[in-house]
Amino acid sequence: MRNTLIRNTLFSVISLGLFGPSAAFAHEPRVIGGDCSVEVGWLTEPALEDADNATVLNIEDCGGAPVAAEDINIKVTVLKLNAEAYNATVSAKKHLGVLNTIENFGSKQITPSQNGAYGFVLNGTIAGRVIDNVKFVCGAGSQHPTEKFDCVEDPVVFPGPAIKRYVPN
Repeated sequence: MRNTLIRNTLFSVISLGLFGPSAAFAHEPRVIGGDCSVEVGWLTEPALEDADNATVLNIEDCGGAPVAAEDINIKVTVLKLNAEAYNATVSAKKHLGVLNTIENFGSKQITPSQNGAYGFVLNGTIAGRVIDNVKFVCGAGSQHPTEKFDCVEDPVVFPGPAIKRYVPN
């Protein structure tokens, strides 16, 4: 019975990985704080209006050693932008506070209420390295030549009326 339980659990985990909601495959990579290679984006893509999501910080490398959760002290501010451009006008901003962290990773829950362009501004420290107003912007606002995270989209509602709390803006 134990082997069957283990086999079924592994099958479920693999199936969710292959067919379940996707963890973000699109992030913007950048080197910040001098030598920390990070990626920033949405936890789940595509990012949908009025759907729970999270901003995420993946630390790929920071001085060659893993970064413990207690050594990641990053506050995130979310920007709603008027266009998919790095220097676009900010129409709204929300300070989300300090990221929830585990080794080499931080996230903070957010539910984007409008479709369009968003940005994330990071402040704080990673393993003693100062991170000061480092901004990441979705889509065409990305500072990386080929990699970016998606801007927020309207969900496809089919058939009939919208589900949950979604109301097109």
